Amino acid sequence: MMLENSKNFRHHGNLHGSPVISIIIPVHNRLKPLKKCLESVFSQNYKNFEVIVVDDASTVDLKAIKNSYPVRYYRLAKNRGPGFARNFGVKHSRGEIVLFIDSDVLANKGLLKKIYTHFKINKDIVAVQGNYSLIPYFRNFFSFFKNITLYYHFKTFSKKYTNSIASFCTAVKRKEFLDSGGFDEKSEMLQLKMRNLELS
Repeated sequence: MMLENSKNFRHHGNLHGSPVISIIIPVHNRLKPLKKCLESVFSQNYKNFEVIVVDDASTVDLKAIKNSYPVRYYRLAKNRGPGFARNFGVKHSRGEIVLFIDSDVLANKGLLKKIYTHFKINKDIVAVQGNYSLIPYFRNFFSFFKNITLYYHFKTFSKKYTNSIASFCTAVKRKEFLDSGGFDEKSEMLQLKMRNLELS
């Protein structure tokens, strides 16, 4: 996929207004996957969102990202890990819903619309999570193993609610996230009552 010129993205997302969804992407040294991730985010058919990229003290220069995409870019002075980076992103977010996406995840075009709809219809839920596709975009052994394992884990999950999340693609109400204390920055655990819904 060719990287589009930055000006073609300017009508996507909500950089200065009051977005409903804040997308938090922690990243460390993954420039090429991050570009692909952002391309998928800015191709969404739901537009009321902002994107916050938290650079976890990469040794690769990622600052050009903010000139190529309408994102809010923050660079941490010290490598603190993805849990800290996600918490940092939420503190700087403005949306009612925060969506955590890993920098190597490609979101399908209807992801944000599904998330928005789930929260609008199901007032009692605090968080929802997505699933991996069966066939990964990055076709190596590790990607195939991870995608297949997690895909079938979530597909065969029988409970309506779960108390754990896979943070590669999870949306949480911002207030409840902050009230919970956020991610434990050592274990990356998050204590929330979450509904297990299919978003892929």
